[in-house]
Amino acid sequence: MQVVPFTLRIEDRAIDDLHARLDRTRWPDELESEPWAYGASLSELRRITAYWRHGFDWRAAEAGINQLSQFKTMVDGEAWLALDILGPA
Repeated sequence: MQVVPFTLRIEDRAIDDLHARLDRTRWPDELESEPWAYGASLSELRRITAYWRHGFDWRAAEAGINQLSQFKTMVDGEAWLALDILGPA
C-alpha cells in the first residue's frame, strides 16, 4: 500500500450546493411541548443551520486542516470493500 500526501480541497460547487440545500430547508411546526422533549428545539436547529449557512468559514477551516501534514492510503478489505483512508501524519 502506498501512502501519499493529501491536501484537503472542498470544491466550491459542493459548498454552493450545501448552501442551496440549507436555504431550501423546510422547517416543521414547533411542537407544543417542553423544548427538547422530542429532540432538538426548532429554535436551536435554526440557529445551528444559520451558522453553517452564514457563519462557518469553509476556507479558513480547510486552511487550518491543511496546516497539518495529511496523507492517504488504500486499505483493502473484501474484494468489494476498499477504503481510501485519510489522516494526519
